Amino acid sequence: MNTLISAKIITYNRADKLAATLREWNGSMLRRIPLEILDNCSTDHTGEVIDAACRENQNITTFRHRNNIGGVGNLLRAYERFDADYCWLLCDDDVLHGGRAAALLEALDRRPDAVLVSSVGLVANDHGFHGSLSDFRSGGGAFFYAASFLPGMVFRRSFLDNGILYRCYRASASLYPHAPLLAEIASKGGTLTCLSEPLVERIPGDDTANIKVNWLVESLLPCKFMPAYGAEWAVDFIECMKLSQLKNFLHMTVHYRRIGIYTFGDFVLIHSYLPRRYLMLRLVAFCVSLCPRSLLVGMRKLMRRRPPVNKTDDGGRL
Repeated sequence: MNTLISAKIITYNRADKLAATLREWNGSMLRRIPLEILDNCSTDHTGEVIDAACRENQNITTFRHRNNIGGVGNLLRAYERFDADYCWLLCDDDVLHGGRAAALLEALDRRPDAVLVSSVGLVANDHGFHGSLSDFRSGGGAFFYAASFLPGMVFRRSFLDNGILYRCYRASASLYPHAPLLAEIASKGGTLTCLSEPLVERIPGDDTANIKVNWLVESLLPCKFMPAYGAEWAVDFIECMKLSQLKNFLHMTVHYRRIGIYTFGDFVLIHSYLPRRYLMLRLVAFCVSLCPRSLLVGMRKLMRRRPPVNKTDDGGRL
């Protein structure tokens, strides 16, 4: 099994949370999996935590950057360093359930193209699903949403060829630099397995429906990244996030245009990446791009934007 899957943890100045994660790792069957910790030049006692974990488990190694290269840079560097058949990238503050590790090892014996280890439970077949990715999506499974939780998916290394890594780097300024990878997995339409119980907690104790709203309103990909993400990501995003409802789409476009994220040029890209059946959305985007900012501010107040549910993430999670 050691040659089948490898895992990496990206970390920066979260020594206590990293220690808890590593204790859970070493106290379960996960300790059999080679684990590399990529320390983004932490200034706290992270080094001591890592050294102790390495002494306890020879399957744990570490790589310390000379300079802090940013959370996204650390993520992409981890992608570069994967060399096993299956890859699993974790963050330092994830809540692991080591007692459920056997389910992951059993799932990998089926040789799927991807395994969702943290099902978000959007539809019934999220839990315990095994079959083609196309069947999962046609049955209502929100693959892009579920897999956008970085530590929630194990995937084949073969998807990370140089072309996909290049696209990930192109999207590195966004909140989803791994979106091109997800688009590649989805386009191949291989097999998918979802664990019956989550091995990694997404956001413990938070409400899934509210998380979904946050993902839509706070982390919507700017149109300028659509070429790197791929058209399929954009279309799936719209379908899963209910952007086909005119009110929601207007809400989103007004907000992002008002704060200066979207420009007229960005909206032009919408016309290139959205199918013709989204004609109304394309028209709304075009009209909003022409509105003066003062009018958008007034529209924004009328919409009474709902505040985010969770603001605890500080950039270390994706």
